This record gives sequence, structure tokens and C-alpha cells, in this order.
Amino acid sequence: MLLISEAQILDVLRRQNSWWQTGRVPPDLARPFRRLPFYEVQSFLQKPELNRAIVLEGARRVGKTVVLHQIAEEAIRQGASSRRILYIT
Repeated sequence: MLLISEAQILDVLRRQNSWWQTGRVPPDLARPFRRLPFYEVQSFLQKPELNRAIVLEGARRVGKTVVLHQIAEEAIRQGASSRRILYIT
């Protein structure tokens, strides 16, 4: 069985969530051009009464990760604490 230490997990999470330290999503991760999926996810997030998980699915390299980073960037821009945004892949 492979055991991963808590320190190793935290190291990976810190690297994947650099905005915890900087307060902003790196521009190369959250491209400036917003496509339709960004707006669709954003509209679901603005309706907390739905109480649902949002699943982004699609072929490889179509922009799912970019949308997630754009959502994180927008949340920070709207005043969410960057330390409350968790990205796991």
C-alpha cells in the first residue's frame, strides 16, 4: 500500500492552488476569453438554492480546467477569500 504523508498532500495542494498565497489566479491559467461553459457554470453557482454539484465533462484539451480557473478568478474578483477556493485534480 502506498502511503502519502499529510505534508506531501499539502505541498501538492499549495502548488495547485497558488492563489492561496498570492490572492490571484495566474493569468496563464485563467485565460481572458470567456466561453459559454464559463457563463453556464457561473449561473449555477449564483443559485445556491439548487444545492447541487457541478460536473464539467468533455473530451481532453477542450478547456475544462481553464473554465475552473476562470471561475476561481471571478470568485476572488467578487470578494471571495482566495483561501476558500480549492482546486483538486
